[in-house]
Amino acid sequence: MSESTDPFFEKIPDGTWNACVGDQGDDTYYIDGYIQASVLLTKTILEEEIYEQRDTLILPIMFNARHAVELILKYISKNLANLDLLSPPAHTHLIENLFTEIENINVPDKNFRDTLASLKRFVSSLSKIDKDGQAFRFRDSKDDHPYTLKGLSTINYRLIYSSLKELQKIIKQLRIHTLQFAEEYKQKTSTTVLSRNDLMNIAKLLPNIANWHSDEFKTSKSRIRCEYGLSNTQFSKALDTIKEERLFAQFLGIEHKLTHLTDDNAKLILELWRKHHGLESGGNVASTGDPVNVLTGKKLLAMFEDSLIQPHSNILQIIEAEIPLEEFAEAQVLFYLARNDEYVEMYESELHSTINQLKRDNMFSVQIYHIMEKTNFENFFIRGLELVGKLNLATELGANDGTSK
Repeated sequence: MSESTDPFFEKIPDGTWNACVGDQGDDTYYIDGYIQASVLLTKTILEEEIYEQRDTLILPIMFNARHAVELILKYISKNLANLDLLSPPAHTHLIENLFTEIENINVPDKNFRDTLASLKRFVSSLSKIDKDGQAFRFRDSKDDHPYTLKGLSTINYRLIYSSLKELQKIIKQLRIHTLQFAEEYKQKTSTTVLSRNDLMNIAKLLPNIANWHSDEFKTSKSRIRCEYGLSNTQFSKALDTIKEERLFAQFLGIEHKLTHLTDDNAKLILELWRKHHGLESGGNVASTGDPVNVLTGKKLLAMFEDSLIQPHSNILQIIEAEIPLEEFAEAQVLFYLARNDEYVEMYESELHSTINQLKRDNMFSVQIYHIMEKTNFENFFIRGLELVGKLNLATELGANDGTSK
């Protein structure tokens, strides 16, 4: 290596061993990196029996573990602050204070709270030995007084390896729960004590709405109140939210209406799609040349059955003649809602946006062809109907195809 070469940050064309940093990373790179380094170094020492470096390597191992805890707590604080649930994280290294601040706001999500609680003993242990992130970095304090390591004589590698693996899992779970809660909180499907995910799980524990006056409902109510720590009022508010939201309809048998799309036209769209794809491998057939705009839906289907029209050339005219733009747009939104695993709460706004776009850009014909060519349209269209609470129609369309959805 020449003197002009930067010893650490020289740019070298090496796709195998170049690490992506800076703008190519985010907060999670730091969280994962420090805990991964701690776990990997401990594992290597144990497996390779590196006895001669036990006393020195324990310092960066414990520093990395503690720093990972500090980073995950600040990551959580940052995300909660973005939701106006918490003040922006302070410039502090006091992990016990960071933890307590998060714990005290009682985040309305059971998975998050349970996972945060499992982190508490790690925070307490590390904070007791290293209150502000200095003990494993420096031998002496700023005032030349020994840090708390003076009263600690040994640290067992087997113990910390087991604990670090558990801590790594908790940190990963907290990252996932934090992101999930933050995204779902924005949908406003929640109560003051229950998150969207909590309400989803509660809906799955409830019987069909037709049985809400039965002993089965009473049993479910007792279980839910106990598991989530709900008062009668909090439970009632949860039920009100669950009944109102399309999202939970599929679990309770609650039927919701579509905005524009009629049952008959939903069936027609799917039947046209089935016929269209059923004819693709059978070759082209001649068209009668009859004007499409005077034909009824039944006659159009009969023409398909008699192989009198070419599906590729006439599918656009058929749907344009029989299905209003708003209704086809709703079928399109239902398909993408399920296929892209989008939030059901976005259904109405997506529908409004899609209708306006089709009208503004005069793209109705293009979009018809685009959707009708989708080989997975049927499955996701029916699933979309289920997601928005159009349960009977979804069941009927699935049964007509001979499948169970």
